[in-house]
Amino acid sequence: MLYRNGENLKEELVNFLSNKKNITIFSPYVKATTLKKLLDSPGLKCEQIIVRWEPKDLAIGSSDLEVYDLCKEYSIALYMNSRIHLKLFTNNFQDTFLGSANISERAISDTNSKYNYEICAHTPLIDRADRLYLNKVINESILVTDEIYTAIKEQIPEISPDINKKTFVFPDITNEKSDFLISKLPMIDSPELLWKLFSGEKEPDSLEQENCFCHDVILYKVKATNKSAFYEDLANCFFDLPFIKSFLEEVKNAKRTTRNGDVREGLQFGSVKIWFSNNTTSVPSPRPFELTTNVQILYTWIEILSDGKYSITTPGARSQVIKKVV
Repeated sequence: MLYRNGENLKEELVNFLSNKKNITIFSPYVKATTLKKLLDSPGLKCEQIIVRWEPKDLAIGSSDLEVYDLCKEYSIALYMNSRIHLKLFTNNFQDTFLGSANISERAISDTNSKYNYEICAHTPLIDRADRLYLNKVINESILVTDEIYTAIKEQIPEISPDINKKTFVFPDITNEKSDFLISKLPMIDSPELLWKLFSGEKEPDSLEQENCFCHDVILYKVKATNKSAFYEDLANCFFDLPFIKSFLEEVKNAKRTTRNGDVREGLQFGSVKIWFSNNTTSVPSPRPFELTTNVQILYTWIEILSDGKYSITTPGARSQVIKKVV
C-alpha cells in the first residue's frame, strides 16, 4: 500500500517509528520542528541521522542548523553527506519506510492545506545488498561535532547567484573525529567468522550478526574471493585505520607497575576500556563497562591478523594484558 501525504503518510510513519529502538534516518533536508515531532513518537529510540547539509540547504532554509542541538538532546549521532538524495527510515536495517518525503511540515503533513504531494511505502524486509549500500553511505559520511557545527554556523552564506558553488571549509580535525568512532572497530567476533559469512560457508545466525557482517565488509572494503587474499587484504585495511593505529601505538608505549613494583610492558583490560572511552568520538561516548564486548572482539582480531606481533595473556588470575611482542 502507498502512503499519501496529506492523507495517511504522517500517521503511518509515526506507527512505523513507534516502539522501535534502532532507527536510522536518511533525509537530505530536515526541519527541526518536524523532526522533533517524529522523535517524540511513543517508545522511539533513534540512533543516527544522515543529512545533506550543503551550504545552500542551510542558507535558503531547506534544512535547519538547530537539528544538531536536537540530536544532542536526544543522544543521536548526526552525520552529513553531500551525496545523499534518498529519504528512508530503517528499523535496525531490517525493514524500511521510504519514499519521496524529506522531513518538513509540507512533506509530512496531516493539517497543512499547502502540503507537498509525496508518496511513501513500507518495505517489510530488505536484503544484504541493501544493507551494504546503506552501511556504505554511513561509512562515507562525516560525523557532525561541536567543531564542525561551529564552522558551518560561521560559514552559512548569503543567498547569491553563485550559492550552488559554495562549499564549507572544515578544521583539520574533521576526519579525525569521524575516524575515532566505536563504529570504526570490528563487530563480527573474528576474521574467521567474517570469511565464513563472506564466502557463503555459513549463514548468519541472527539479524544482529548479519548487520555486523555488513558493517565489517564495508569498513574493511572486503572484496577478495579466495581465503589467503581475503586475510591479507583484511589485515592491511584493519591495521591502516587511524583508530587501530592510535590504539596500537598506545599499547607499544604502555608500561605498568605490578604489585611487586616491577615495571612491565602492555595494557591491562581495564586500562584498554578506559582508553577507548576517553578517545572515542561516538555519541554519546560509551562508558568503560559498556566496552567489554568491543574490546574482546578487537583482541581476537589483533591476535589473528597481526601474525604474532601482539599477544594477549592473562598473568595469574589478573586481567588480560595486551602487548607488542615483535
